[in-house]
Amino acid sequence: MDSALHRNDPVAAGRPVGPPQACARPTTTPVTLLVLRAIAIFAFLMLIGTGPAAAAQMQGVLADWACVQPMVHDGRAKVLKRNSACSLNKNYSRAAYGLITDDKRYYKLDEAGRGWALKLLKDTGDKDNLRVIVTGDIDGDTIHVQSMSEL
Repeated sequence: MDSALHRNDPVAAGRPVGPPQACARPTTTPVTLLVLRAIAIFAFLMLIGTGPAAAAQMQGVLADWACVQPMVHDGRAKVLKRNSACSLNKNYSRAAYGLITDDKRYYKLDEAGRGWALKLLKDTGDKDNLRVIVTGDIDGDTIHVQSMSEL
């Protein structure tokens, strides 16, 4: 019987005596939780890349998209002289337009860009040399135009 008493007696068994210890958990306040959630959401958005992207702004000359590549390669004046179909002066309505930048890069304008181009071409005299500023998002060789104005 003595051995049974010793088993149930913490002092005799060599165990510490005192109130049971609660698990030590750090306390979190509602503000801490909000900050942690905000950080997690920000990190998630950065990972998937859905943050707002800044639109690009480019300057250049409007041209018929079908003629843009030869114009960049051979020069605009040479192509316009050799191929009158590339001129926008007589008939400026085209299926698609391109923008040729000063550093010889070229981009196709999306359908919204086509609308902007038609509006600007209608109101200008020298349609083959219409210099514009285009604001939009670049996707490969296409600009998704948000706005366009004459330089």
